[in-house]
Amino acid sequence: MKKLLWGFCFMILSAATLVSQQKIAIDKAIQDAQKRIERELGVNTRIIVFNFSAPTETLSEYVLEQLTNNLINGKKLIVIERKDLNLIRKEMDYQYSGDVSDEEMQAMGKQYGAQSIVSGRFDAVLYGFSIKVINVQTAVVEASYHSEIKKDAKLDLLLGLTEKDKQEEEQRKAEESKRKAEEDRRKEAERRQRDLERRQFAAPRDTAFILGVRGGLTFMFNELNDGYAKNFEKAETSHLGGELSFYFGSNSRKTLLGFQMEGNLVFNNGMSLTGSSSSDDLKFSYMSLDVPLLLRMGIGGISLFAGPYISIPLTPLTIGDNSSEKDYDIEKTINFMSSYGILGGITIGIQVGPGHIVLDGRYMYDFNEICILNDRALFRRHGLNLTIGYEFWL
Repeated sequence: MKKLLWGFCFMILSAATLVSQQKIAIDKAIQDAQKRIERELGVNTRIIVFNFSAPTETLSEYVLEQLTNNLINGKKLIVIERKDLNLIRKEMDYQYSGDVSDEEMQAMGKQYGAQSIVSGRFDAVLYGFSIKVINVQTAVVEASYHSEIKKDAKLDLLLGLTEKDKQEEEQRKAEESKRKAEEDRRKEAERRQRDLERRQFAAPRDTAFILGVRGGLTFMFNELNDGYAKNFEKAETSHLGGELSFYFGSNSRKTLLGFQMEGNLVFNNGMSLTGSSSSDDLKFSYMSLDVPLLLRMGIGGISLFAGPYISIPLTPLTIGDNSSEKDYDIEKTINFMSSYGILGGITIGIQVGPGHIVLDGRYMYDFNEICILNDRALFRRHGLNLTIGYEFWL
């Protein structure tokens, strides 16, 4: 039962609120203001309906005249007649479009024996109609009324609006709405740009990841061990081999610096030796996996790089003469590599399709000699690698 009662009360309040928010005609507003004043003030209270500030004198005089007549005809209050009021307003140099302060109204009310004084105003922007009643002795607001006025032909006439005025007003409002919409769009675009800049600043896409493959030739100028070289009349240190490389890395677009790690399969490492007779000629050969870790610096399409590497033997060292070949195990350093060294070079990239064709030239140098298991040091590698390949920047 209580729930039903509360629901009923809520519906009544909602309906009352909805009604109070509806716009009404000017005459209805004047009538409602009269009833509110009569309800709040005591019977036979002496009042003056003094001023109503409005955009036009026609509207101001109309509200004052109608409200005064309604209060007189209501016969509950004593209303100062219009002729006396006109004298008072003339004496105060009253302007229809101006507001009068509460202090001025109190002073004037006391002078003419009024107990309360009525004033109001019309808001030309929101079409708001307001009335208040001030007690002359205490300055307390005894009654107040407010409503929104409906636009109709009578109100237009009182405001002095012609059809041209209304068209100009509608055009002004349309232009104002368009200007506001453009301003909102501009602010939204600026907000999006700021958000984009913040995201780019918080998580800049500066680093590019690199994946590539290369293949080409190795031109080696290996050095024969002095102790071994005395057994031969000539050592052909130049030696042609091959290389296939897979690599990945990263490069900063701002600092132009990055790292690159490679896995290079080097074929036909070795050299040729010439003895006192053709039967004494020898050839050394083996295959290795060289693993460099390089510092890379990019300048446009050109990258310079340098860094250390280790060389892991993948096959035994084959020593052969004109009639036979024999394999020897290569002595390893730190259990898995046969040598280590440093290399440096240059890469030129040309964008083709989604990636770059790269031309790579580098020089490598082993820090130690290649040895077989009986501790004989044979030779030291160094030479040029020339390769061509393709790489992606992700």
